[in-house]
Amino acid sequence: MKQRILSLVLYLFRCRTQVVHTFYERFGLPMEGYYHTEYLRLLSSSEPNVVHPRREHVQQFRDMLRREHHILDDRWFVSFYFRRKHRNPAEVRDTQPATYKEAISLVTQNGGWVFCGGDCDPREEFPGMEHVFGYRDFPCDRSLCDLFFLTQCAFLVCGQSGPLAMAIAFATPTLVANAALYYITGCRDNQRICYKKLVERRTGRALTAREILRLPTLCLNSNAQFDRADLVHVDNTPEELCAAVEEMLAFIIFRKDITHSAEYGVLYRRFHEMLPPESFVAQTSCMPTLGCLRALRLEE
Repeated sequence: MKQRILSLVLYLFRCRTQVVHTFYERFGLPMEGYYHTEYLRLLSSSEPNVVHPRREHVQQFRDMLRREHHILDDRWFVSFYFRRKHRNPAEVRDTQPATYKEAISLVTQNGGWVFCGGDCDPREEFPGMEHVFGYRDFPCDRSLCDLFFLTQCAFLVCGQSGPLAMAIAFATPTLVANAALYYITGCRDNQRICYKKLVERRTGRALTAREILRLPTLCLNSNAQFDRADLVHVDNTPEELCAAVEEMLAFIIFRKDITHSAEYGVLYRRFHEMLPPESFVAQTSCMPTLGCLRALRLEE
């Protein structure tokens, strides 16, 4: 099996992946370089590789859903996955569930229901919210919940952690919110990203896109590295998260893709022109949200 997978990877190899790999090796990120190169190899065929969950496992969960929550059966839903590994201080990729409350309400107001996974129990974080569920609401193994909610959702909202890798493999529509690492993004054209702001610790000034997307700032990837650069992150506000989720609702549920608008086209071209051409973000079809592009102050 391993040999067959290796053969597939080698067959899908493209020159651009070697350029990306060399770029990350040059800036001290060998593991990230291999990680990104592997993704690009698998995604660079004319028909991008997609992993499909086993039908019997999906059906097993659907059967349980009909028994336990029949009102939810056949309704669309959005999965929110939260990462909170280190609370004091928070790791740069961690997310704060409380700031997503209005965005979750936006989904339910539009007729969907919400699953909260990862490091979040919605009974504690969002007590009393209707149409919001977590692991404790489903009498099955947590891994089966994750399989279903990461692959069958209308779209996924997550940070730059394990669920994003799963979404890329399964081609799940995804909003990568509160993204702290500017050199990581999704890989597919049904994925959008909303970055955190980067601020100078001493002055409180927010960096512009031109400052963030240049080296070495583009490749910073840990609390220690951001501290040495005297930079801190500012999380997406509830308003920014609502705008990003609204954009995904328009794109996935209501079939109105804002990336086709004139304003988006101008801002995205500016964003893309600032990226080092051999960087991972420049090679993928995942795009920033409109609100993110506006916040990056691309004109400065």
